[in-house]
Amino acid sequence: MLWMFEQGYLAGFVTRLEATEVLQQELLGTFLIRFSERVDGEYVISYVHISGVRHYLVQADDVSDKKRTFIDFLGQNKLLVTIMQLVCLPNGTGIAWQKHDKDKILEKHYKREPSKHSKPPTLSSTNPYDFVLPVA
Repeated sequence: MLWMFEQGYLAGFVTRLEATEVLQQELLGTFLIRFSERVDGEYVISYVHISGVRHYLVQADDVSDKKRTFIDFLGQNKLLVTIMQLVCLPNGTGIAWQKHDKDKILEKHYKREPSKHSKPPTLSSTNPYDFVLPVA
């Protein structure tokens, strides 16, 4: 996880409100990873869902298997498609968000083959909770 933090893929101390503001105009499947504001030492995946921006507190059993890392959890979840990277602008003039294909960024760190997908998932029903994290 250190490399993710150093390269801006783990956004760190971004609040729930800030994450929502960043993601609300993004496409379905766009996500960012941040520290939880409520639970010390835990991570939250904030992501664009058909029902709006949602926030998922990563559970211990999501990555409890020694062969399934946090990176594998991200890779195997079809709901997560585009990862947001927090970057510092030159000369300390501010920050910006860049979008990247999740698999291109994470593939060299996968221990398990990720689920392949060609486009973000869609729902066949009108219930926005038919497709929720985690999808293993």
